[in-house]
Amino acid sequence: MKIFSKFLITTIFMIFCFISPGKNSKAAVNFSFQSDKSLSVGEELTYLVSYSLVKLGEVKIKVRDKKTVNGKTYYNTIAYIDSYSGIPFVTLHQTYESNVSSNYYSYFFRGISKEEEQFTYTEYYFNYDEKK
Repeated sequence: MKIFSKFLITTIFMIFCFISPGKNSKAAVNFSFQSDKSLSVGEELTYLVSYSLVKLGEVKIKVRDKKTVNGKTYYNTIAYIDSYSGIPFVTLHQTYESNVSSNYYSYFFRGISKEEEQFTYTEYYFNYDEKK
């Protein structure tokens, strides 16, 4: 169950944050997102995770800051993913931080995951102009 839950969360995260087919890829899909909504500093969303009637944990997402650099507006966001104590086979404590544009593109990503006695740390910088 522990391996499955980590796999599931990782898979969902990869789908929403990292999969970006290349321009010349045959599998490339043109996707654009537009919204008349905007992010607000201090905005917070808490999602309670459950399976059937069992409460497993929560995902808390916050918009922490707004900055303008070289004429572009960026929001600093952070997400905390935590399983509740006492849940068998699942101990999940992860933190994800991202700087996103007003068009919801991520330009920076940092992930920290605590697994029993060790931590894993991941950091990415995205450069859309140079396709990196």
